[in-house]
Amino acid sequence: MSSGGSISGLERDLEKDEEAAIDTIPISEKDDKTSIPNDDTPTSSGYRTENGKHFGPDGSELAPSQTRAAILEVSGLSLHPELPNTYIVGWESDDDPTNPLNWAPWRRWGTVFLVSLITLITPLASTMFAAAVPILMEEFDVQSKILNAFVVSIFVLGFVIGPLICSPLSELHGRLPVYHTSNFVFLCFTIACAVAPNLPALMVFRFMAGSAGSAALAIGGGTIADVIPIHHRGKAMVLFSMGPILGPVIGPVGGGFAVQALGWRWIFWILTIASGSVCVLCLGVMRETFAPKILKGRTRKLEKRYRHVAFRSMYWSPLTEKEYLVRSLVRPLRMLVNPIVLSLS
Repeated sequence: MSSGGSISGLERDLEKDEEAAIDTIPISEKDDKTSIPNDDTPTSSGYRTENGKHFGPDGSELAPSQTRAAILEVSGLSLHPELPNTYIVGWESDDDPTNPLNWAPWRRWGTVFLVSLITLITPLASTMFAAAVPILMEEFDVQSKILNAFVVSIFVLGFVIGPLICSPLSELHGRLPVYHTSNFVFLCFTIACAVAPNLPALMVFRFMAGSAGSAALAIGGGTIADVIPIHHRGKAMVLFSMGPILGPVIGPVGGGFAVQALGWRWIFWILTIASGSVCVLCLGVMRETFAPKILKGRTRKLEKRYRHVAFRSMYWSPLTEKEYLVRSLVRPLRMLVNPIVLSLS
């Protein structure tokens, strides 16, 4: 075979390969001339153009090639491997400043410090009141020894209910709303404890305060994983674990002095001042740390800017909020009846 014949045959093979490649790539990558017809007559593939607008097989309007080119220039976007006209939203780079792992050290460790403060105040509130029980029972004229112990331990009962609600909500709506809401609810019910008119009301208020205060204990580890690289998490976990350790130790001692000098209601006012200060600090300093929530916000901004293009976060899940909540609530119950868990507990 002559060299001219070999070259022309090679060119024909390359043209066939190019045509096959064009047919396999998504519509968002194709040029308008090859993927979308220039008249109003639908093609066999289902793509059509009407009045200068491009439509896909499902009837949805597609972005023009200029828009698609502009989208591909945005950092952190990549084409979905299966869905046409769909882009995956991720981090702009490994050094993306919006990624909590790339925040300034003062912000990352400041977040850990605030979470650790919350986990200190909550165990402090559970035991600080113990020294005031005899005076409380005398004031409310209650003689039951069961209620004597229950008014203290009912706070810890809230630790069972709170995580079941706070943990799944933090992964649906982010950590920050859960922290702010739980801090505010804890603050309100601590004030309610300080002005409680009778023992039943006080027990209800303490239970609600314990449920709200358990949020940091439940999602604090997740926050540390959000902002601290894995090789520094040991130091962060030491700081985080100091609250649950020191709180039950400091609480009875401080509560004993406070109840003798100020009265049992001032124990809750002291806790109100401490939790209120931390609440204000969290409102001013803390930022959202949950990566899926951050990228979800970026996805929504892109959807508003490019209305005829589909965007999907790299953390996208097919589960609805209801399905996720049900799964999160059922999973602990399944673990509770697991034979291995029962035998170890």
